Amino acid sequence: MLDVKVERCAGVDVGKKFIEVCVLTGPANRNPTEEVRRFLTNVGDLEALRAWLIEKGCSEVLMESTGSYWRVQYSGGTSESHSGQCRAGQSPSRKKTDRKDCRWLAGLLRHGLVQPSFIPPRDIRELRDLTRRRRTLLQNGTQERNRVQKILEDANVKIGNVLSDVFGLSGQAMLEALLENKLNAEQMAELARGVLRRKIPRIIEALEGHRMRDHHRLLIRQSLRHMQFIEEMVEELDKEIQEKLKPYQKQVELACTVPGIAKDSAASILAEIGMDMTDNGPFASCHHLPSWAGVCPGNHSSAGKQKSGRIRKGNRWLKATLA
Repeated sequence: MLDVKVERCAGVDVGKKFIEVCVLTGPANRNPTEEVRRFLTNVGDLEALRAWLIEKGCSEVLMESTGSYWRVQYSGGTSESHSGQCRAGQSPSRKKTDRKDCRWLAGLLRHGLVQPSFIPPRDIRELRDLTRRRRTLLQNGTQERNRVQKILEDANVKIGNVLSDVFGLSGQAMLEALLENKLNAEQMAELARGVLRRKIPRIIEALEGHRMRDHHRLLIRQSLRHMQFIEEMVEELDKEIQEKLKPYQKQVELACTVPGIAKDSAASILAEIGMDMTDNGPFASCHHLPSWAGVCPGNHSSAGKQKSGRIRKGNRWLKATLA
């Protein structure tokens, strides 16, 4: 018989349009009273859910953390505006109906069989949104650069074989000349600057006889405009990120003391792991953090045999920053 850890608790199965909520109440030495209700995910119904949980005296709530639909319930419906504790975790239930799932979650919480997910405070979550958005935009910029390279190859423009950076000052000048289509190969090669002038003969060979057509020029112009727009958005995000980090300058400076970690990487790391590294924080020790991040080998032994030590899935945003 499992011990009862929480006498008044609730399990929440989260969906896009509605959520199913099961409340279990009753002393530890008796079977609990169960009540299940369905709520829509609009603000009015979430406030009604909060009032109902307070009325029932629920001290803890467990909800699924799958997808992104749980976030609004956590931040506005059941947790930060309620005095109790809200946990988010993935449901191990395989009895898949929403009503059965919320009952299963409530039962797990009542008997203390689930650990809460790490959810940082609101200001860190906002910083996390900004740093993740920044990384996504940088990836989009890289994709656009790759598209331009592919178009140049399709048009038999081989400057990528000569220039280490097609989007440097010399490369951009040559790209503009190709788009205007007014200069010959020798004239475009003369746009090279600095040490690249030593490669002018090779640049002429890379540009001579190219097959760039009007549709190539249209595609490159669109990619360049998109890249410029992405750069402007990244600059805007950088300003907002720095504003969010003002209360945490000491932590940023400490993170930057790690070899290879600059301010941008420090902001991403701190946004993912939070600022509380004390013994009472989300990570019990220095060993728990790399395990949670998924950057250390797994530990799987049985019957005295060490089995596969594959790393866990972990936090993909943090791992991408540390890579």
